[in-house]
Amino acid sequence: MKSSIVMTTYNGEKYLEEQIKSVVKQLDSETELVISDDGSTDNTLNILRPYTSHENVTLFKGPGH
Repeated sequence: MKSSIVMTTYNGEKYLEEQIKSVVKQLDSETELVISDDGSTDNTLNILRPYTSHENVTLFKGPGH
């Protein structure tokens, strides 16, 4: 059974690196991480971009981008 973790972000750079590292470390072949950013104006997207190279991580840019 495939599982999904959904993370929403908006100007979350202060704690985001710690959160994303923890979640990605727990991913396996049956678990995906879907991230939706709602128009962050801080460094959030720059923090998230490197993690999108992981096959089970998908980033969506919502309204405001």
